[in-house]
Amino acid sequence: SKQRRGRTHSIQQQMAAGAPEGGCDASSVRRLEKPISVLTLVYVRSPETGRVLLGMKKRGFGEGKLNGFGGKVEAGETPVEGAARELCEESGLEVGPDQLRLCGRLLYEYDSRPKVMEVHVFDIREGWQGQPVETEEMRPVWMPEASLPLADMWADDEYWLPQYL
Repeated sequence: SKQRRGRTHSIQQQMAAGAPEGGCDASSVRRLEKPISVLTLVYVRSPETGRVLLGMKKRGFGEGKLNGFGGKVEAGETPVEGAARELCEESGLEVGPDQLRLCGRLLYEYDSRPKVMEVHVFDIREGWQGQPVETEEMRPVWMPEASLPLADMWADDEYWLPQYL
C-alpha cells in the first residue's frame, strides 16, 4: 500500500549525515521539502512482567495496526505534554509529563501524506494511574516485549522497535 512506502529518517541517521549533535538543523529539515507535523508516541512498559502496552488503532491513519499511544501536539503544548494528554485520551492511563522519558525522535515522510511527521517517542515504566481502557480510538492490549506482533504493526517498526525495547 502507499502508506507502507515511506522513508524513515532517525535522528542518528541525520547526525551521521552531517546534522549537528542534538538533532536536525534547519537545512537538513528543509531538504525534506514538506511542512512538519509534530507528533508523539508513548510505550507503556511493565519491566516486572516483560510486557508492553500496545493499542489496536480503530480508525483514521493507521487503522488496523498495533502501535504505541500518541498523536498530534496541539498549539501551546510541548511534545511531552501532548504525549501525556494523548496517552490518557487513547488508553485511560494518567501520567504527568515529568514521568515520561524521551527516548528519541523519528522523521517519517510518506508519498501519500502532505507533511513530514516528526515523532517524539517516550516511554513510562512505572507510576501511571488507572487501568487501560478501550476508547473510540484504540483498543489496548498487553504484549510480551520478546515476541512483538510486528506483522500487525507499521512496516518500519521491525527496524527500530525491538532494539529500543
